[in-house]
Amino acid sequence: MIAISTLLSLKHKRIYQNLVQNFAKFNIAFKEILSNDIWLRDFMPLVYKNTATSYTYDPDYLKNYPHLKTAIKPLKNHLNLILDGGNFIRKHDIAFMCEKIFSQNSTLSKENIVQTLKQSLNLKHIVFLPRLAYDRYAHSDSMIRFISKNHVLINDFSLENAQFFEKLNTALKDFKVTKMSYSKEFMQKYK
Repeated sequence: MIAISTLLSLKHKRIYQNLVQNFAKFNIAFKEILSNDIWLRDFMPLVYKNTATSYTYDPDYLKNYPHLKTAIKPLKNHLNLILDGGNFIRKHDIAFMCEKIFSQNSTLSKENIVQTLKQSLNLKHIVFLPRLAYDRYAHSDSMIRFISKNHVLINDFSLENAQFFEKLNTALKDFKVTKMSYSKEFMQKYK
C-alpha cells in the first residue's frame, strides 16, 4: 500500500489526480494520511519485512517552520536517534545514508549510531554518503537508488567539486554504479 498526504489533493491537484488515475490503472492501493507536509517519507516509520520502526523526527531544516512538522507517536520498535526518512535507502540488509546522521546525533559516538542502526533495523552494512555543502536536506533519497543489491543508480555528480566526487566514489567502491547525467545548465539552475 502507498501512503500519500491529504495535502496533495489541496495544494498539488494535477499531481494528485495523475497519481490517483495511475493507482487505479495499475490496481495499486493507497491511503491518504493527514500531515503538515506532503513529504510523508521523511517522518513515516521505516518498514522492513512487516516490521515498522519509528524514530525521532526533528529535522534542522524545519526549525523555522514548525507548522510543517508532523508529530509521530513512537512505535513499539523505536530508534532513539534523530533521523529523517528521506535519508534512508534500503535493499535487503544494506542501507545508504548521508553522513548528516552523525551531526544530527552529535551527543553519540559514530560507533554507537552505527550499532544502533544495524541492530534495530537488521542491517549488515550501511554506506555513508558525503553531504554536498549546499544541500540543506542531505537526503540519500535524492542521490541514490538501488537497481539491484550490488548495482545503484546515482545522479552524476562529476560537475561537483573533486573532493565530494572522490568521497562519493570511495563510498560506492563495492557497487556497480550507473550515473544519470544532467546538463551543466540544469545543475547550475537547481543548486
